[in-house]
Amino acid sequence: MNAQLPVTRDLRLAYLASIAVAIIMTIASVISLLDWRSIYPGTDPKLLSLFLGQDLLNVVVGLPVLVGGMWLVRRGSLIGLLLWPGGLFYVLYDYAYYALGAPFNALFIPYLVLMTASAYATIAIVASIDGTAVRQRLLSTVRPRLTGGYLVGLALLFTALWTAMSLSALASGTQLDLVPRVVTTLDLTVQLPALLVGGVLLWRRESLGYVVAFGLLLQASTYLVGLSAISVLQETLIGAPIDPVAVYPGIVVGALCLALMASFVRGAAVPLAPRSRRTIQSAPVIP
Repeated sequence: MNAQLPVTRDLRLAYLASIAVAIIMTIASVISLLDWRSIYPGTDPKLLSLFLGQDLLNVVVGLPVLVGGMWLVRRGSLIGLLLWPGGLFYVLYDYAYYALGAPFNALFIPYLVLMTASAYATIAIVASIDGTAVRQRLLSTVRPRLTGGYLVGLALLFTALWTAMSLSALASGTQLDLVPRVVTTLDLTVQLPALLVGGVLLWRRESLGYVVAFGLLLQASTYLVGLSAISVLQETLIGAPIDPVAVYPGIVVGALCLALMASFVRGAAVPLAPRSRRTIQSAPVIP
């Protein structure tokens, strides 16, 4: 392990928890794809395509992001250290959908394990990163007002959309379908508050904002682009025309997230200052 990473605590337990998350995630996704009749019995075809599409995304996107971040950390990469909690946040948010929206099945407990392990590992990693050293590395490339404002704007936009949808349903006396209800619940309690707080912290040039913003942009981009891809899959499977409103906005907003992430990648190439290096060398990361 490269001793130059800006951490102040040992991250062995977080690393082991992340390995467990990656293994359980792989097993759950493969089982769901191969034995979907048992895992999602009696599910409406459109909802079934949503779950199966997400299972596929977990294997081809979520898993590589998480494992890739861990691998980069072992190589002493700062961008890997910022990517790692973002990958775990993706798992936490993703499997909350399964726990709340999927039929009760044999993977229910694994869903809860994935959520819990990801949440605590994310907290442990973020709390162990030397935010001052990270901010110093990223100051020359990251534009805090642009990136922080973008995160805040996303949070406020989707908060307004989901709140309006919920109030409209209440006013009309109709029930929200399962998917919109789960999306609204998770967005308003997990994702959007995280985007808002992270964006405000970065706007104010707080160290924690520089630590969490990259992972938040990653999670938002994979979530939005993933939803667009799943929408295309759903319409294809049921033979319906593709709805541009359900596809293109997510791709555009997700692409903007990826563009903003590039400034973090450039900044991560800036060498550590001697002061940060001395501090970091006293704290081993993982074996």
